[in-house]
Amino acid sequence: MLTPATPTLIAHVLGPVLGPDTDPQTLRRRHSEGSAEGHLVGLVLDAARRLSTLEHSLRQRVGSAAGILSRVTATLDTGAAGNPNGELQSTGRDLDLLAARHADAHHWLIETLHAYRDTIAPQ
Repeated sequence: MLTPATPTLIAHVLGPVLGPDTDPQTLRRRHSEGSAEGHLVGLVLDAARRLSTLEHSLRQRVGSAAGILSRVTATLDTGAAGNPNGELQSTGRDLDLLAARHADAHHWLIETLHAYRDTIAPQ
C-alpha cells in the first residue's frame, strides 16, 4: 500500500502532462501490457511501492527512537547515567542508513517519473 506522500509526488510530476489522472492504478490501465510505456509504468509503480515501504519503516524507526529518547531523559531525571546501553548510538546509525535508503528511493522514483513523463509527453 502506498503512503499518502507517494501519490502526491506522482501527481506533482505527472500532473502537468496527465492532469488529474495520475492515480497509480489509472496509470497501469493507460497502456497495453508489454508496451514500452507499460513497462515504464511498472517501474514507476515498483519505485513508488519501494519508497512507501521505506517511508513506513522510517516513520516506525523514528517513533521507536522517540521512545528511546524518552527513556534516556527519564534516566537522566533520576540522576542515573544516561544511555548506559548505547541505544542512541545504534539507533542513530540505523536512522541514518534508513534515511539514506529513503532518499535514494525518492530520487529513483523522481527519475523514473521523469522518464515516463518524457516518454508520454506530446511531441
